[in-house]
Amino acid sequence: MKKYFALAVAATMFTACTNEHTSYTGVVENEKAKVVISFAPDDGETMTRAMVPVGDVVNRLDVWLFEGDAMAAVEQTEAVAESHQTKDDDGFGSLSVTLDKNRTYTLYAVGHKESTSTSISGGVVSFPDTKKLQTLYYIRTFTPSETTTLSCMMKRAVGAFRVVFNDEVPEDVKKLSISTTQTPTQWSFPQLAGVSPSDSYTVEWTKWSKDKDGMLYFTVYVLGSDTETQHDFVVTAYGEDSSVLKSRTFTSVPIRNNYMITYRGSFFLDTAFSSSFTVDDEWKTYDDVEY
Repeated sequence: MKKYFALAVAATMFTACTNEHTSYTGVVENEKAKVVISFAPDDGETMTRAMVPVGDVVNRLDVWLFEGDAMAAVEQTEAVAESHQTKDDDGFGSLSVTLDKNRTYTLYAVGHKESTSTSISGGVVSFPDTKKLQTLYYIRTFTPSETTTLSCMMKRAVGAFRVVFNDEVPEDVKKLSISTTQTPTQWSFPQLAGVSPSDSYTVEWTKWSKDKDGMLYFTVYVLGSDTETQHDFVVTAYGEDSSVLKSRTFTSVPIRNNYMITYRGSFFLDTAFSSSFTVDDEWKTYDDVEY
């Protein structure tokens, strides 16, 4: 039977904990072990749990425990236990669960900013919203007899494509969009079957933002993988009546989790446009896009 280890449940089987409890060594009774789990965003050597709590990056955390290793777990139709936390919950980003100490389990977790919780089936996560913001993931196989404390440093499940204009947006431009082929409502954990992009993913803006150098920029997050995949992006400027004033296609943009691909240059001047990119593999800050 599926068990929920929600924060409000006052049961001996599933209880909430805070980061201060992550040093708990486990209590084994009747072949059971209490496993303490805590989450934080991973940013290499520069980020620690104390510096950036997971609640500063995402406002929802969905966790599932399946029996078996990663490949066996995806064949399970029901989780052994699951938790769906929000930032307003006490102890957000941490929990504990009592498990059979000699069984093997696989932990799946997704942190996000969707309007409601996600779901999982066969290692594929379904999201309720089409626009992507910061999205994190974690996967680990463990046996409670070997470890009862899991410190989970979550990785990004998104890559980013950013367009920076060094020319002015004409006054008659009232809306700008970026489109690509993507399935924004489904994402597969790494090393599993994957999700073939089949939908048109479009993000629109009616207000413009500027970077620290005063340049206009537009950023879209794309659910990706830990290996590079090629995407075509169409950037379109619209007038008052939704007429297309300018449209550019950026081909073979290499999207990869935790990498930001940036086009920086002219957009509205025909003679100055080029389709070259820079790759930022030092994308350290967990800033958010504005839609």
